[in-house]
Amino acid sequence: MTTPPPPAGIAGPSTARQYNAHQDGKSAYEEDRAVARRLRDLGLDTKLMADQNRAFVLRAVDHTARDLGIDQVLDIGCGLPADSGPNVHTLVEEVHPDARIVYVDHDPLVRLHADALLHGHTATTTFVEADLRDPDAILDAAHQALDFSRPIGLLLGAVAHFIRDEEQPHALVSQLVDALPPGSALVLSHATDDYAPQVIRRAEALLADVGVQSRARSRTTIEQFFTGLHLVEPGLVPVHQWRQPDAEIAAVPPSEVHEYGAVAIKPAPAGESDAELLGDRAYLSSRQEEGVLIVTVSGMVEDREHPPLRDRLNALVDESTKDVVLDLQGVTFLVPAGLGFVLGLRLELEEDGRRLHLLGGEPVHKLLRITGAKVPLHDDLAQALAAAQGKRWRR
Repeated sequence: MTTPPPPAGIAGPSTARQYNAHQDGKSAYEEDRAVARRLRDLGLDTKLMADQNRAFVLRAVDHTARDLGIDQVLDIGCGLPADSGPNVHTLVEEVHPDARIVYVDHDPLVRLHADALLHGHTATTTFVEADLRDPDAILDAAHQALDFSRPIGLLLGAVAHFIRDEEQPHALVSQLVDALPPGSALVLSHATDDYAPQVIRRAEALLADVGVQSRARSRTTIEQFFTGLHLVEPGLVPVHQWRQPDAEIAAVPPSEVHEYGAVAIKPAPAGESDAELLGDRAYLSSRQEEGVLIVTVSGMVEDREHPPLRDRLNALVDESTKDVVLDLQGVTFLVPAGLGFVLGLRLELEEDGRRLHLLGGEPVHKLLRITGAKVPLHDDLAQALAAAQGKRWRR
């Protein structure tokens, strides 16, 4: 049976349909499959490349939701829904039932599919027809659906390599990242020409012939998308090797996948808040308010950050004579030893006739659930401060 031609109004080149064709999907048209076959004739295993990019995106999104506690995602260049397996919104909703997702794509066919897929999800998941080249329009729409006072996951899966150098892809991504609050995560994958530059140049020329501009880049150039951010381990690596649980897949030569990917966290603006850098990825700031010491920690507290956090907190607490408020709401990852220290500090203060008033986001709540520790957490800073001052809190 032959595939029907594209409906009127959506014919022409489509990166979303071609990506679907690389995965042998059901939503591509014959013209898209023909392009996929021509790319494979160049020696590129486009199905492997597309499959491994999608697998990376799903692992990275799961990490941001489950481990970093992020329940909002801005997915730019989302493409057509998957024929099988989870989509981004269903994956995040498994961890955060009230998650808010904004899908963005410039392809009208993607909108048609999204409208059908998201029926019944309109309260929490929306679709915006826009282009990465117009970040102002994307941010305007995102502000209508997402809470920009809390961390957001910015997902750019296999999309930035469709932006030509003269269109300033790094500046476009930077504008988006700059608009996000601290603790947000950038998930980005990008095609590379590191392994077979001549083949990749021929592939780019082939795509240009059918109206699709693309530009694979070196690892060094791709890494510049993460400037000013803190890369999550293992850093910028071939997509099929990023936190890959399957050793056989991880052993596939990167020269067969031709794509890098990474996740990075936006730190607190140290210059604006006088925050101290702890290790590589965490920030601490402190202030006194009506005699109460308020300590705020943000970023990722891993093994390298735990010792300086412990030492700095001990020093600050020793200098104080009253209750202490410890705000961990901006912490996107907390090593278990870090929680152990906080619980021990709480007991030490109680022995001294003082109290530790704790605020925490999802990483803290998660560790408390795992350990079974019963620690009261305040709902917000105003409540914690009132309690530390011996006042009765009234909403």
